Amino acid sequence: MHDQAAVAHQAGEWRRLHEELLDAVENTIEELVRGTLETGRTSRFSLRNRGVGLGTISAAVPRSFKAEIEDVRAEIVAGKVPIASSLT
Repeated sequence: MHDQAAVAHQAGEWRRLHEELLDAVENTIEELVRGTLETGRTSRFSLRNRGVGLGTISAAVPRSFKAEIEDVRAEIVAGKVPIASSLT
């Protein structure tokens, strides 16, 4: 039974990832339709366009900590936290 729970959890994670990637692709298509898509460049998926993010956080994690994580995510999206654009 434990294996089934693990598989179900993993399937949920893949579903969430799929939805986030679809959001990022949809944003790209909308840019194309609006005429604002910059071609000839590499598309970057980020917190802002929901191309990346955290997986499901355990219910055992306190709600206050989850809220703190969301606050940091919002600060990153708002540009208040500097993030390197590449790794060296």
